[in-house]
Amino acid sequence: MSTIKDVARLANVSTCTVSRALSGKGYISDKAREAVLTAVAQLNYQPNSIATELKAGVSNAIGLIVPDITNYYYMELASQIEKIANVKGLLIYLCNSSNDRKKEKKFVVELSNRKIRGIIVIPVSNEITHFLDLQKKNIPFVFVNRAFEDSMDFCIVEDNYNAAYDIVSYLQSKQRKRIAGIFQSFDNMIYRDRFEGMKRALVGHGMCVDDTLIILNAEKDNTNQRIEELFEKEDGPDAIFTSNDMLAFDVYKVLYKLNKRIPEDVMVIGFDDTLMAQKVYPPLTSYRMPINQIAKKSLSSILQGFVDKNSLPITGTLIKRMSTGD
Repeated sequence: MSTIKDVARLANVSTCTVSRALSGKGYISDKAREAVLTAVAQLNYQPNSIATELKAGVSNAIGLIVPDITNYYYMELASQIEKIANVKGLLIYLCNSSNDRKKEKKFVVELSNRKIRGIIVIPVSNEITHFLDLQKKNIPFVFVNRAFEDSMDFCIVEDNYNAAYDIVSYLQSKQRKRIAGIFQSFDNMIYRDRFEGMKRALVGHGMCVDDTLIILNAEKDNTNQRIEELFEKEDGPDAIFTSNDMLAFDVYKVLYKLNKRIPEDVMVIGFDDTLMAQKVYPPLTSYRMPINQIAKKSLSSILQGFVDKNSLPITGTLIKRMSTGD
């Protein structure tokens, strides 16, 4: 791999002259600039951008930390952020924490050491001290789809509570009497909010909150078994609200195994309206949050150094499809 010294030697100039030619800063004659650019092309020289950023104390890169890149929602969010960043001439360092707090903390240290422009993050838990410490380093950061009561100035929140209320109310309007709910860990507060929204809707429509129809802390290893157990009784659910689309796809597999028809026997609604929601059969009714809007607000918050509270919380739309008979 060629170095700046190799370029200087071939162009017969100093390394300082090479730096000025490549950065566009400082005086340099046209002859010297042409010699440097010719040498760069011949040697296929690639400047060390990280070293340059460290020296200058600035960066055109933004860190993005997501909890699970295999989750379709996070994949789509990362894609939208990258597209918008590319237009603005920014790079995105995508970090997958794999729902591991230690790994998340390691990414924060590594990104901050690179003089990152800012960090967009979907935290894995309520423990966010390692992010708040970024204030001491003057590194902007923003939490996406999270609400921390003591740190709301850094939060881009979605209205998960009222979204869940609307979902369950819609199922009730479809004459569904036994509505089940499946939620992942409340360490992720969006699932707590969606659960609370479901409870409010059930009570508001004169229905009881039946604990036997609620699955909490749904994990990948035993989710399907727990869904099957919902149907072991004669009065099993006639509708299921899953707090994300990934869980809805698990429900589809179980209902197929049990010879249950969607939507005739059981209606299913997901959350996030990921790309796969349109591709499964029957197509999944799901609640769509505007990912493009979320991506734009995330990046603008980093670039301006604060979260503009206008248009927050972000609201979405229930996309009705065949899984609810639409």
